[in-house]
Amino acid sequence: MPVVDVRAIRTAKTLIERHGDGALAFSETQAERLSKDGCQESADEWKAVGAAIRQLTAGLRRR
Repeated sequence: MPVVDVRAIRTAKTLIERHGDGALAFSETQAERLSKDGCQESADEWKAVGAAIRQLTAGLRRR
């Protein structure tokens, strides 16, 4: 599982605000595209954003 850092959490919050339920799909699509393009470091960053989205939305679902 990717390490979730402050930057990933900030990006995740922004994506959730802008894309709502589509935020996770957006981050996964970005990671997949970048991975296919050979940009593994950037793909890993987007995977971390996806992990942050999962954590943040799991907290929302529990409330």
